Amino acid sequence: MSRNLFPTRPGARLTGLLLAGVLDVWPARPSLVVAEDSAAVPEARRTETVRLIDRCLPAVVSIFAQVAGADGKVESRVGSGTIIHPAGFVLTNEHVVRDFRDGAVVLSDGRMLPMRVIAKFVHDDLAIVQVKNNTPLPTLVLGRSHDVLLGEPTLVIGSPGGLVHSVSTGIVSGVNRSTRNESNFLPWMIQTSAAVSRGNSGGPLINAVGEQIGVMATIGNDLQNVSFAIAIDHVREVLPKMLAMEQRHGIWLGADCDPLAAAAFVSSIEAESPAARAGLQAGDELIRVGELELFRGVDLQFALLGHRAGEKLAVVYRREGKESATTVTLGELPLDEPLADVELEPGLQWAMYRGEWSELPKFAELAPERTGHCTDLKPGSIGAEDENVGIRWSGLIKIPADDLYAFYTTSDDGSRLWIGERLVVDNDGLHPARENGGLIRLRKGLHPLRIEYFERSGAEFMEVAWEAANMPKRRLDGDVLFSPPEDEPADADKSDEKPADEAK
Repeated sequence: MSRNLFPTRPGARLTGLLLAGVLDVWPARPSLVVAEDSAAVPEARRTETVRLIDRCLPAVVSIFAQVAGADGKVESRVGSGTIIHPAGFVLTNEHVVRDFRDGAVVLSDGRMLPMRVIAKFVHDDLAIVQVKNNTPLPTLVLGRSHDVLLGEPTLVIGSPGGLVHSVSTGIVSGVNRSTRNESNFLPWMIQTSAAVSRGNSGGPLINAVGEQIGVMATIGNDLQNVSFAIAIDHVREVLPKMLAMEQRHGIWLGADCDPLAAAAFVSSIEAESPAARAGLQAGDELIRVGELELFRGVDLQFALLGHRAGEKLAVVYRREGKESATTVTLGELPLDEPLADVELEPGLQWAMYRGEWSELPKFAELAPERTGHCTDLKPGSIGAEDENVGIRWSGLIKIPADDLYAFYTTSDDGSRLWIGERLVVDNDGLHPARENGGLIRLRKGLHPLRIEYFERSGAEFMEVAWEAANMPKRRLDGDVLFSPPEDEPADADKSDEKPADEAK
């Protein structure tokens, strides 16, 4: 099983071990080799690529992390990242900061700044870390990847082998690729011919106008000039779910932003939420929330970091070209109340269906081929190991304590997991065995659980796991799964469920 969503608590300061490891890799004050009198450089040498590098380089960092090794010893790891907000929020790969103990980033001017891990998703190989600086840091513009062109130029900046802020160029040599790293199957990849090595992980794939269109993640084994970046549109969509500050802090704002928009445009406002009471509306452009300026949708999550229910945040927004201000008082995140204790049986109810699907159907509208009761979530336990099969498990899950929980499904092909009416994990579609996960804050007690899965053809696999801050990741099994009396169903299908990190 792959590792967890919850970052190890970062160290408060750099250790001597870290500093020793860092100094073994690069000089204390690395510098760019440039002409003493830059004005004397012939203009013909200042190509478009040179000017592009000059613009982008200050926003790229080298990451030096101290991580827990398999034998308990501390190991060094080198990667790269992009500053995506002036407050020091850095986008990188999860595998760069996996098992993080301590670390620092190095800026293009040689400054070394301590960092902390804010959030990470192992199944998407993405992470956000933060560095502190007294002044705003330069950033790279997050572009779009829906219109990436085969053959368009690419620039990669990173730290291959610890060689900080190295650059290479190439072209987009493939789109809509899929690959696999040590933890998961990764679709949504852009292939590039730019030279990439270990240490480039987490760095940006940049287009000709200086926009980040991908996050470098893997290289082709035994292949030359073949490497892959996570498409930035997928990154944009994942980051709000990964950060999920309302779920993490138990706070309620009640506003969502469009992750793909060019600015922080509000996409929805929940009824009776603090955002609604403050007068915010869908379509508003958020300019500032609290002390943080917003440039794109994900920045709303950064603005909520560290806040608690009851705090007041000043909000500046633009509506129909006019700038206005309001104040939002953050509420406490509304949570579903657990069900009353009833007579229960261990395990879940299941129903098996037949069909040829490319995504999960509405099982509630179909007649099951067979039904029954089971104590685990293995398709083989109910004789459903063949092709063109769908399964719907339903019942109750017993939550041991009030806490923030992560749930995961690993499936081949698609799967989804609901708690109550909240879609927590969406792992739908045709794909090899792939893990996906989501966060939800739950109260102690019994909650309705529904899991759906289908297999089209080829290999079949289905597994569910869960964890909490004080509970290691483990398989979801029969010790917490129950069924109510047959005339009292535990759940009901809904056609308008929202993801758990969006639904309140």
